[in-house]
Amino acid sequence: MPFSIPEPSAKRSTVIVAAGVVWLAAGLFMIASGAARLTEAKTSPFLPIALGLFLGLLKRRFVLGRMAVANIARIRNLAPHKERICLFAFQAFQSYVVVIVMVTLGIVLRNSAIPNEWRATILLAIGTSLALASSTYFAARKTG
Repeated sequence: MPFSIPEPSAKRSTVIVAAGVVWLAAGLFMIASGAARLTEAKTSPFLPIALGLFLGLLKRRFVLGRMAVANIARIRNLAPHKERICLFAFQAFQSYVVVIVMVTLGIVLRNSAIPNEWRATILLAIGTSLALASSTYFAARKTG
């Protein structure tokens, strides 16, 4: 009998919620990291916070919100003959590659000579957009 690894499967609504939880957790982590950078900054945190939130709102509206809607549609259309799908299908395979690249860029950013105020702005913008876009997944769970 050949050896096979069991696939962790779940209902589509659970996979959609899992995507929302991952996006929310990543967003909150980045917001916390940005806030930590601001405590190390030597200037007022007002501008980095305002700019980070503004850019995060724009990114959520024009990039991640649309990406979440497309991802939800992809999840709903996966293996229509199956009631349950792989839990890790909450992201397309290509998206896992993007995540690896983004984590690598985050490490480079953390170790760069860029002033803390600017690092905080970038982290707050990305974190805000991820956290806000996660609501798209949570709302979609209720609608099917």
